[in-house]
Amino acid sequence: MNSIDKVNDLKNLIKSGSDVNQPNGFGKTALMMSAHLNQVESVKLLLKLGANPNLKTWLKMPLDEKHRWNNYNGEGCYCRTIKFRERTALMYAAENASFQIFKILIEAGSDITAVDSKKRTIKDYLAKNDKMSPKEIKEVQIILSSKPN
Repeated sequence: MNSIDKVNDLKNLIKSGSDVNQPNGFGKTALMMSAHLNQVESVKLLLKLGANPNLKTWLKMPLDEKHRWNNYNGEGCYCRTIKFRERTALMYAAENASFQIFKILIEAGSDITAVDSKKRTIKDYLAKNDKMSPKEIKEVQIILSSKPN
């Protein structure tokens, strides 16, 4: 879905039958993209409509053309530069989003113990976040340390 930053367009796509959990060519869903791009309203809408916060990007690319075509970069090859696979929306949020999105995903039941293909944790991704204040990062670290999952 390319309407992540346009909530009304996103609503219309879903009303017209788009799968709220439809992945792109490497398994990234609209919820993951919304978290990655720090789109609060889109994250809220997708979760309200049933998006699964615990889906992961794929470890291996699918072999069928239905999913592979989205991974084509237009220059004659399939993209193979993805370093970290099996990422969740919470990992994208921890690295790129505001505290608000992180908290929304936690409240929606995101798995705080998830690890990616390189065994990176939510805390590892959090270390790269430049959208949260130091106070918010500390609060997230407390949530990660204390919340049973």
